[in-house]
Amino acid sequence: MKKIIVCICSILVIILAIFFGWFVDVSKERRLTKNYNLEYETYTKDNITGVELTSLLNKAINNNEQYSIPRDDKNFYIADKEYSITILVKLVDDGKFYKMEAFEKAGITKFNSLYGMEYFKCIDKKYHENGRISEISFEIVN
Repeated sequence: MKKIIVCICSILVIILAIFFGWFVDVSKERRLTKNYNLEYETYTKDNITGVELTSLLNKAINNNEQYSIPRDDKNFYIADKEYSITILVKLVDDGKFYKMEAFEKAGITKFNSLYGMEYFKCIDKKYHENGRISEISFEIVN
């Protein structure tokens, strides 16, 4: 009888240990996702200058390079389901959205010199299924 009770208790302890380990992993991933998103969402709360937007563009490009996000034949990042980030910017000139890679190609310093003192506001945010930010859209403020 004691052996049965010891076996049942051992099984319960193992099950509780597995559950606790899973809970710790989920909590850690949520905390990391929250911190990851916070790095980008701080740019979306208020109007930001073109200089700040330039920093965000560089941060998103570095993120995509860090996670080895592939590019297509036009040199645009191919969005994945976990780590890719896309920044879209709508300029007054033609009202069309441009991907961050267009500014990278033309030279982010050129963007900075043309729009550095302009203000931009976030108009949309999208997230991956895992909760990480995937796309942020900005437009110039008149």
